Amino acid sequence: MGKKTRPDPKTPPPKVKVMKAPLRDLQTLGQQHMTLVRQGAFPSLTLSYPDPDAYIRQMYQLGARTLIYQEGGGALYEIDLLTGRIVPVAGKDLSGFSVIKRVIRDERWNPLKDRAASRLKTSPQDLALILVVPQEVETRWVGHQVAVFQNVGIPLDRVQSVDALFTGGRLRVVSLHLLDGSVTAVQDPGCG
Repeated sequence: MGKKTRPDPKTPPPKVKVMKAPLRDLQTLGQQHMTLVRQGAFPSLTLSYPDPDAYIRQMYQLGARTLIYQEGGGALYEIDLLTGRIVPVAGKDLSGFSVIKRVIRDERWNPLKDRAASRLKTSPQDLALILVVPQEVETRWVGHQVAVFQNVGIPLDRVQSVDALFTGGRLRVVSLHLLDGSVTAVQDPGCG
C-alpha cells in the first residue's frame, strides 16, 4: 500500500473559488442538514473576525443576542456588549434562536464580564459569555457551508472543520480541514 503524503506546510494550498448561491437555496440546503448539526455530526465552525466591536454590532444587526451564563446551573442573563445593559432572561425567551451557543473569549469584553460577576455576586471565571443567532441565520450559514463543500467537490463526511471569517455582516469560508489532514483554501464571496 502506498504511503500517504501530506501537503508541504511551506506551500499554501491552491484556493478554490466558490460561486454565490441564492439565500432561499441556502436556507433549504441548511434545513436538510440541521439534524446533523443538532447531533454534533456536522463539521465544527471556527469563526474569526478582525474587530470585536464591529463583529458584535454586525451580529446584533442579524438579530443575535449575547448572554451571560453562570456555570453550574446558575441564572441566565442577556448582556448588551455595546451598552453594558444586563437583564435576566428565561430560556423560553430564546425560542427561535439556534441551539448552537458560541462562546465569546475576547479579552475586550472582560471588563463587562467583571462588572456582571460583581452584580451577580460570583467570580468572572464562573461566567460564560455566549452569542446566539436566530435559527434562520444558523440554517442559512449551514446551507452556505454545504454549498461550499458541494462547489469544491468535497463530500460533507470528509470535512472535519471549517475556518471562516465574519466581516461586513457576511460569513466567508476561508478553508476546509479534511479528515485526512489536508486543508483546502477557499475563495468565498460569503453569505449574510
